[in-house]
Amino acid sequence: MPTTAGWARGSSTLTPNSCRIGPRDCGTGFLGIMILGGAFFGFVTPLPVQMVLSLLLGISFTGIVYTNTSALMQRSVDVKYLGRVSGLFVAAMYIPAAASGYFFAHMRDSFGWQTAGIIQLTVIPIIGLAAMAAMGRAPIVYSQKGLS
Repeated sequence: MPTTAGWARGSSTLTPNSCRIGPRDCGTGFLGIMILGGAFFGFVTPLPVQMVLSLLLGISFTGIVYTNTSALMQRSVDVKYLGRVSGLFVAAMYIPAAASGYFFAHMRDSFGWQTAGIIQLTVIPIIGLAAMAAMGRAPIVYSQKGLS
């Protein structure tokens, strides 16, 4: 029997087939980042093309990877742990961002802008793809209480 989870889809009734977010969705975002990052840093293109690539890169990250990773984490725990898992997600996303800036600056100084950009946007997402491939399908936890 389906149960209600108030935190998802505006208190709708969820069934195992109604939640279709999985690691493959994040993998699609990582592939998009890799392809767009290679195009962005690998080729000399005019400003309008760079603007479109920047827009698509932002959509790939924030619209696909960020939101789907958050949803995967939230749907894999009971609703009483949503606050904790949301905090963990934000910490896991933004704490490494500081190190990423230093890493990029070091790569830029060592290899130049183009190579640093290609490494950061094409090689590093392979780690994300490997993690998503190893993860498998996340179980969806259905609370009997929902949120009040």
